[in-house]
Amino acid sequence: MDIYLIILLVVLFFVSLGTTYGIGRIILHLKERNKETLLMRRIKELARADIEKSVIRIEESEKRTEERRIAPKTMDEITVITKATEKIIFTDRDLSPAEISLLRRLGIVDWYGEYYIITEHAFKIIRDLVEKMKRVLEYNLSELDWELFRNGIRALGVVLFHEEEGPMLIPISDPFLILHKLGMPPTDIYMLKTNRLVVGENTFILHRVEEKEHGRPIEHIIIAEVVGEENAKKYIEMRSNTFIKMAKRKMRGEKA
Repeated sequence: MDIYLIILLVVLFFVSLGTTYGIGRIILHLKERNKETLLMRRIKELARADIEKSVIRIEESEKRTEERRIAPKTMDEITVITKATEKIIFTDRDLSPAEISLLRRLGIVDWYGEYYIITEHAFKIIRDLVEKMKRVLEYNLSELDWELFRNGIRALGVVLFHEEEGPMLIPISDPFLILHKLGMPPTDIYMLKTNRLVVGENTFILHRVEEKEHGRPIEHIIIAEVVGEENAKKYIEMRSNTFIKMAKRKMRGEKA
């Protein structure tokens, strides 16, 4: 065999082997690159999902924070907010550093580099709060009212049995007009066979007092809307005769 032919065959063999190896490496590289691309795509998808979840959590947290911050709970907060709402727009010179700090902590003012402005949303909520508190101006609470409050009683009256008129509801103290809103005629109250009555969110207790008039017993009923039943029952039982006398004086048009 010719030596040149042998050399040519050897060269062709190694060229073929190298070509095959090179093509295989290229294919393997492309496959690895595709795998990496899929992996990176998956990582990006997961990262994007985590970012979206984080954004949602942050938005919800900010919303809860905003709702929590714009509700004044202490007298200091109400006092400072009152000062801020009187001015609407103000600077550090208008309020003390502690007051400014409290307003910023409550999150109800915006800072514009040189001055503050109370937020519009907070202003609306505060205005609504003021409207509700105007109800206080309608109250004319007496010492008896405060005494009843301390014993867990919001409203108190006497269903006084009149020999000619029958049962009559005489309010002793009812600053919230609860007895009027009860919507039950005195006769129905008088005929109740219970010592406790629940109407909607209001709880009433009934205390019966028996007196003798013209030699025969007559029963009167003290009715009270209460928030603390135990204290109220003890207090009413102790003061029942006083309340009956007050009801009789009111019925006659006398000062209680």
